Amino acid sequence: MLEGRWTTVTESEFDHERRGLETIRKKLPDGEPWRAWSNFTFTAHAGHVREVDLLVVTPGGVHMIELKDWRGSLTTENGTWVQTTKDGRRVPHGNPLHLVNKKAKELAALLGQYGKRVWVSAAVCFTNSSLRIHLPAHDQNGVYTIDELVEMLQQPARDERRRITATDSREIKGALERVGIRRSDAEYKVGPYLLERKSFDTGPTWADYLARHSELPELARVRIYLRERGSDASIRASVENAARREAAVLRRFRHPGVVQLKQYDPSGHSAGPALIFDYHPQTLRLDEYLVQYGDKLDILGRMALVRQLAETMRSAHSGRIHHRALAARSVHVIPRNRGRKGQTIGEEAAWLAPRLQISDWQIATQRSGSGPSQGMTRFAPTALSAIHLSEGSDPYLAPELTATNPDPIALDVYGLGVLTYLLATSRPPAASQAELLARLEAGEGLRPSAIVDGLSEDIDELVQAATAYLPERRLATVDEFLEMLECVEDSLTAPTSGPHDTDAAQVPEKDPLEAVAGDVLAGRWEVRRRLGTGSTSRAFLVRDLRADPAVRGARALAVLKVALSDSRGEVLAREAEVMGRLRPDSRIIRLVEPEPLTIGGRTVLILEYVGDERDPDENAEASSGTRRREETVARQLRESGRLQIDQLEAYGDYLFGAVDFLEGEGVWHRDIKPDNIAIRVRPNRTRELVLIDFSLAGYPVQETDAGTDGYLDPFTGTLTRSVYDAHAERYAVAVTLHEMASGELPKWGDGKVSPRQTDPEKWSYPTIAADAFDPAIRDGLVAFFRKALHRDAAQRFRDLKPMRDAWKKIFLDLAETAPSGPRGSRHPAPTVEAEPTSAVIAAVEPESAEQQRDRLAAEVTRETHLSASGLSPAAESFLYGLGVTTVGELLDYSQRNLVNAPGLGAKTRNEIQRRQREWGERLRQAPVSPLTPEGRRAAQEELQRLSATESALVDTLAAGEGAGDLPQRALRSVSLDTLTALLVPELKKNGSNQNEAEMVRLLLRLPDERGELPGIGVWPKQREVADALGLSHGRIPQMLKGQRTRWKKLPAVQALRKEILDLLAGLGRVASAAEIADALAVRRGTRIKGREQRRALALAAVRAVAEVEQLVPEESAFRHAANREAVDEAMGAGLLALEVGEDDSPDTPSAPGLLDYAHRLGRAADRLAELDTLPTATTVLSELGAITPPPGTLEWDERRVVELAVAASRNAAATPRLEIYPRNLSLVRVLRLTQAGLVRLIPGVPEGRQPGLTAEDIHERVRARFPELTNGRGGYDLPTGGALTKALRDAGFDLTMSTREDTGTLRYLPTRMDTASSYLTVRAWRHTTADAGVTRYADDPQIAGAVRAEERLTVSARRDGYRVLTVRAGLTRQAIAELSDTSSRFGAEAVSMTGLFLQALHELVPPGTKPTWETILRADVAEPGTRAALKFAEYTRTAWGRIEPRVRELLETGTGPVLLTDAAVFARYDAMGLLDRLAAAARQGLRGLWLLCPQSDPGREPRLGTVAVPYQAGLGEWIELPDAWVRNEHRAGAKNQKTWEGAR
Repeated sequence: MLEGRWTTVTESEFDHERRGLETIRKKLPDGEPWRAWSNFTFTAHAGHVREVDLLVVTPGGVHMIELKDWRGSLTTENGTWVQTTKDGRRVPHGNPLHLVNKKAKELAALLGQYGKRVWVSAAVCFTNSSLRIHLPAHDQNGVYTIDELVEMLQQPARDERRRITATDSREIKGALERVGIRRSDAEYKVGPYLLERKSFDTGPTWADYLARHSELPELARVRIYLRERGSDASIRASVENAARREAAVLRRFRHPGVVQLKQYDPSGHSAGPALIFDYHPQTLRLDEYLVQYGDKLDILGRMALVRQLAETMRSAHSGRIHHRALAARSVHVIPRNRGRKGQTIGEEAAWLAPRLQISDWQIATQRSGSGPSQGMTRFAPTALSAIHLSEGSDPYLAPELTATNPDPIALDVYGLGVLTYLLATSRPPAASQAELLARLEAGEGLRPSAIVDGLSEDIDELVQAATAYLPERRLATVDEFLEMLECVEDSLTAPTSGPHDTDAAQVPEKDPLEAVAGDVLAGRWEVRRRLGTGSTSRAFLVRDLRADPAVRGARALAVLKVALSDSRGEVLAREAEVMGRLRPDSRIIRLVEPEPLTIGGRTVLILEYVGDERDPDENAEASSGTRRREETVARQLRESGRLQIDQLEAYGDYLFGAVDFLEGEGVWHRDIKPDNIAIRVRPNRTRELVLIDFSLAGYPVQETDAGTDGYLDPFTGTLTRSVYDAHAERYAVAVTLHEMASGELPKWGDGKVSPRQTDPEKWSYPTIAADAFDPAIRDGLVAFFRKALHRDAAQRFRDLKPMRDAWKKIFLDLAETAPSGPRGSRHPAPTVEAEPTSAVIAAVEPESAEQQRDRLAAEVTRETHLSASGLSPAAESFLYGLGVTTVGELLDYSQRNLVNAPGLGAKTRNEIQRRQREWGERLRQAPVSPLTPEGRRAAQEELQRLSATESALVDTLAAGEGAGDLPQRALRSVSLDTLTALLVPELKKNGSNQNEAEMVRLLLRLPDERGELPGIGVWPKQREVADALGLSHGRIPQMLKGQRTRWKKLPAVQALRKEILDLLAGLGRVASAAEIADALAVRRGTRIKGREQRRALALAAVRAVAEVEQLVPEESAFRHAANREAVDEAMGAGLLALEVGEDDSPDTPSAPGLLDYAHRLGRAADRLAELDTLPTATTVLSELGAITPPPGTLEWDERRVVELAVAASRNAAATPRLEIYPRNLSLVRVLRLTQAGLVRLIPGVPEGRQPGLTAEDIHERVRARFPELTNGRGGYDLPTGGALTKALRDAGFDLTMSTREDTGTLRYLPTRMDTASSYLTVRAWRHTTADAGVTRYADDPQIAGAVRAEERLTVSARRDGYRVLTVRAGLTRQAIAELSDTSSRFGAEAVSMTGLFLQALHELVPPGTKPTWETILRADVAEPGTRAALKFAEYTRTAWGRIEPRVRELLETGTGPVLLTDAAVFARYDAMGLLDRLAAAARQGLRGLWLLCPQSDPGREPRLGTVAVPYQAGLGEWIELPDAWVRNEHRAGAKNQKTWEGAR
């Protein structure tokens, strides 16, 4: 193609791109209608500036092409493309076709707007011929080499509507000119920053660019928010508010775990507002990081990353900032600092302990209260906010995110749980949220151990507790998440204990910021655990090894505050200087060391430990199994809501006393707030408040903005009050008291302007949260706060004493007033001794309180008074404030009003909701069917309630964002129960429509008024319904036509149809009806409890929409195909596939093609399920990948292909590891495969109190691996009692059921506890290396690698499974000795494969027979293809046939792993298939199988000679044995190690 037809809009700056374009240009024809444009930009409707490499007009259509000059090889992992370069570096890429496809659609829309409507197809062309492409078939659609691309471009149009004529080509050229393809440098500048031409990340309404300062050597990330061209005012306002919201949050919240905002420029770019961030050039997203470095991370390293995220979110929540949309793409990973001079670490070590920063705060909230309904600051998220989220975030988002008023704490806890799953498994939880919802409804919780062998059960518990589908069942706060995370860390490793090496102080100091449990800093401070990270320092709980317990007042525990940087060290020094001037007082935290210390080059402050002082002895704590918990008033408010009256009085008195003391010392704290008031639990079980964190106390009074928003006096810094003063200090005290009394902050104005900008006449004092106060003291509190928080400081209390007196008077007046009703806040508290001048704070509840409450709760009736119901005092007091006094009144109280009640803390809210649900199930009559009169009345009430809610919201948001979307959102929240009542016509009084109503019920297979499902199968045929009713077969279609017409007119059904189409599109255009139904059941909910009935209601909804589609079959949006041979009844509902729409791409596969492909996959899945051994993921993907997909583009990942295959099968199901199994797999085999009978024993706990293993635990382990397992009778219920005990024993678990003494629960324990050591779990036996004095955190990468190898081998030695061990060739003998020593920690049984092979050959060639052994040796080196070589091959096959049963026998008997050595014969004599079979057998519950592979570099992929050894990377089957491990350097004495840190 010559110039003129080929238009080079901009000359490429890259040589490889110019070469690729030139090669393509020479191969294209030079005649009509051919045309091409290279290297141009256009601005899409959404505002994105899009770069296009090549656009070609051909007779077959218009094609947009992205050029890639990648080298090496290209594969896919969990949907991510991974390029492996020639030097072995792994580079993750998103599928580039997705972005090209988006750009193609955007350009097509612009062309249509300017007069030429065409379809623009997308393609990716690899211009380097050396690239080896190993993508699965469904990922190769639209991917070409240059020759393949030219061949594709020359193909005629598949559809005549897409054919391009010469006239069309000229019109396209004219439309492109009107669109404005160009290169404009103005689009690539924001302030002093020059942007790169292509954005490196994009979202629906924003784009991120790498930028360089025009004058300084400075990099930045510039995010431009894009105003969509032609959009309405609400969408433009939403974009601008998202930018303002992110800027406002990041200006207020400065933390090392959050991206750092440099500048916000609301008019920085023509497309929209711009945010400029600090940027590290090596930054990776979390999902990219795991692809690149995940195989080198051990589990402790992964949990350390979880801790970073959780600590950052805890700090955010303490400032009432909630992210709400945590996802892998919103976490940036930055390599750790290489260290100070003399302590530098390598690049890989820097990446294995990186820093994480949370980004994407555009839908965050800043709240003024503790409950989900409390006031929000400016630019609060609305119905349109979710449009700003990255497209890849969907699988990580909480299901309730788009609800009207979701709890932001629950959203963030869910996000942390899902990110924990990702970090533990290196896999996202699902490909989409729809897929995840379907799995949750099917009973599949998120269990990382179902994906990765050897994970602690504590990790499963953490993830499940954080990701429960119902928000009220999740962990209540991030603090609780961190406490569970600490249990996980304890289960993985234990702090070092015992005597410490006297030479430890001479070891070079470790950076204290990187300290872990067991490290000893400065030879004195033993780290117990990390407490958290703030904006200036990181805190650790430590034990003072020099503390003398015999000295009165000596405390063994202390807190180390370590400065995060040198500049922040100055802040700690200033804090120490202020605190050093204070006299000792129990209400003020004290310094343990009077001056800051320098440890490892960091400034460190040593403070007293303020927490639970009971039983401080370390051993007692460990043996009791309890854990110290550090509490603050802020945490108490977040969890339990406002304080009870007695507690409010006592806490207020302590706070006034502390501030009074500081005034006497001439010190202002300057940051008084609940987060800085710790709660000390004395040895006598009473509590005391302690004021902490004096980091701002030394700031100059001229810096009036130093402090925390909300607590800062907003009227300082003015002409009349130019410096910080005593009024400002008392303002913070008043705000803190207000929050204690209500759980909320006082609020100035409507949040749209600052407090100073509010009208002084209207806002002489802020809005007081009077509704959240206890009614008994409400009037007194309102009067107090109106004065204490007055706008004019002259109108406030003139001094602290009158303010304190006014506070006391509120409670004195209450004491003189006779109560008019029960009040939970005045319950009597245990009497304790206290100082005469101090109020008494209630004692800590006894440990058995929870059990007592559960017992009381189990005995309630509707008439039971709340004081005897088992509720906690906080919950009781709160309900009394609502006028609720009995259990019956609580059950009748609106749950919606309860959730939105002011002053309610997360923990108290969850407790009340849990009891309300528990008592409701027991005391209310459980609904049996939506078709009962009660069910129909409930449906009417729900519709009326939704209408009222919608009207209220429309009134509120009429001029705001998202009002037009409200009716659709409201209709999508209609429950399945109400839908059922709408679908089945109500019986008329004269019964004239009885047959029609019954026909609908049977056709939709709905339960009758007794809750019983019809006796016909799922998705019944019309003739089956006719036979059941005794009607003619022709009568059913007549009645059904009328019902189809009625359903089509229902707005609720129209919304349901749209939702089903969206689900199908999200699931790859084809899905099982049961999968769609499960997603609907989770999204919409139902009051019916049984899984079978719940799914029946959801399937009825799907069936109704499918019937509506049949009114005009040729216009149907999807096609249905039944699967009536399926063993699982629900799967008989079959498959749904989307038809090709007018706006779909020409290469979109048709619905018949998709269904045919699915059925072929299903037949393959059934064949795999019938194999004798469970096929591995590799086998499954290989078999399914061999099936030819339909013509067109399929955007499925490997998991989706497997899920579709089992959905279309007769009896196959898939594990989370993508293994395929029969649904009726025997329970005994399942128990062996899952090792579900392993009992978790806790060392030191008596047998009678061991938790053991309950039947529910076993069922959960089984379901985690085999979620669709049936019981042989068509049901999902697994056996209990004797049947389960027998199955366990048949599976090889000698367990006996007994009763646990302390709880009375039945559980399994080993029959012989004295020989139960093999049952001990990670918690008990994973301390081998820790006892040697080194950890995985050793700075020497060889030592750290040796520790990781030791831990992985220790875990693997006690499990089934296959492991490939690589070792340096010269160290093979030492490695075998280390692994196979019978007295060692592994006890592997070494088997020489070369020895076995030679033995088998000698047996085939006895002495004195022919051929002779010499003949065999000559044949071994004969030329391939000769008669001697072919004959020798027969002998080797026979020899391998004898060897296989011998090795299998070894795997079936004995203990410990089987170690295969001298294994090169597998590759030399064509037996890699045998190795695969042995590996598969080892994965099926037999002994472990270890293959030792000596090679020149153990860090390279395992090989036997020149043949690559297959292994499953996702299961961690490759273990590298570093030289340091073979030489035992990680276990040698500390004195012989030059690089050890923290030696004992």
